[in-house]
Amino acid sequence: MLPLTSAELEEVAAELDAVAARQTSTIASVGEGWSAFFARGNEADFLAAAASSDFDLLAARSEAIAEMTAVAGVLGSTARSLRSIEVDLSRVLPTADAATQKSPEMAAFLTEIGAIGHAIDDACALEIAFICTGQEPTSRSLSDYSGADLQTIHEIVLAEAPPEVRELAAQFPDARLLPASDGVVLAFGEIETAPSVTTVIPGVGSADPAGWPGYARRTQDIAASTKGASVLWIDYRAPANLLAATATYPAATGGGRLQDFQAELRRRSARRGNDPHLTVLGHSYGTVVAGHAAAAGLNVDALVLAGSPGIGVKHADDLDLRGENPRVIAVTSPADPISLTVGTVGGVHGPDPADPAFGAEVWPATGGHSSYWNDPEFHRRLQGLTSRS
Repeated sequence: MLPLTSAELEEVAAELDAVAARQTSTIASVGEGWSAFFARGNEADFLAAAASSDFDLLAARSEAIAEMTAVAGVLGSTARSLRSIEVDLSRVLPTADAATQKSPEMAAFLTEIGAIGHAIDDACALEIAFICTGQEPTSRSLSDYSGADLQTIHEIVLAEAPPEVRELAAQFPDARLLPASDGVVLAFGEIETAPSVTTVIPGVGSADPAGWPGYARRTQDIAASTKGASVLWIDYRAPANLLAATATYPAATGGGRLQDFQAELRRRSARRGNDPHLTVLGHSYGTVVAGHAAAAGLNVDALVLAGSPGIGVKHADDLDLRGENPRVIAVTSPADPISLTVGTVGGVHGPDPADPAFGAEVWPATGGHSSYWNDPEFHRRLQGLTSRS
């Protein structure tokens, strides 16, 4: 169910700490040996050169020790997270009767636990990779193909795509695939020449390919209602569940990629002599991604935040929207349970953007957390927004 147990991670962490301690002791011993050697009056040039070479090797080994210690710390932290899940499982499973053990509800619960475990495992792997390389994983973005036309880019991405992306492309033959480092980016309409381009960023659960056709249809509908182009943008590791959605790492990483994507949209349009209205529409955790991008500078004329749990800033004025007369718009239905995550004083991702004190323009809405996509009034307002009328 879980990729590893907390005990296994703690064992590896302890071994890394032990190796680091032994290596540290060795370095200290070698350094002391050379110091004692020179203290006895041994000052020949070749000896000094040998010592210098030895110290260079020790310095490199010191860097490796620091990495081992840091990795051990990450493994220890991950073990503590897994242990809390293991404790919950040890309490729930033994107390359930046979019928409950075999019920669909229990199966769904165990699947969810497994997804949380894998999400923790992914985060642990990313952190270790960063410690050891000092770099984010290699990314692929639209700007990497600045000299290629969109059809060529689509064909390149399709040729290299995993089965789930190829299947999505087959379901929407009129759309074009664009580069993505995680997930999928799918464009509807002519994003270089359309009067408007709306970038749609879904939230929790959108990393699951099973939901991609539904998100694609929603994005396709937005292209139709705005009479422009639209892009389904899932180029980040969207959290699998609400617990994982308390993390900011996916939003921070995705925010940087979104900045690059929107900037390239603007550049491509400008090369064609076009100046489209650029809208970023985030939903749920997608608004957190958009907020991180906008706080650092985002090429957008309007930022629409639907069903947001907060976007990482305290006020709309903290956003840097790089467009003509940019607008920040929040829409959260009174019946949307997402409002429970922000409360009256804000939540883990900051205050509610739909609160008047946040400073955003607020649109009315009805229905639940996913109702915005099917709300004719929401689509009408989007059309009016992107028309620049």
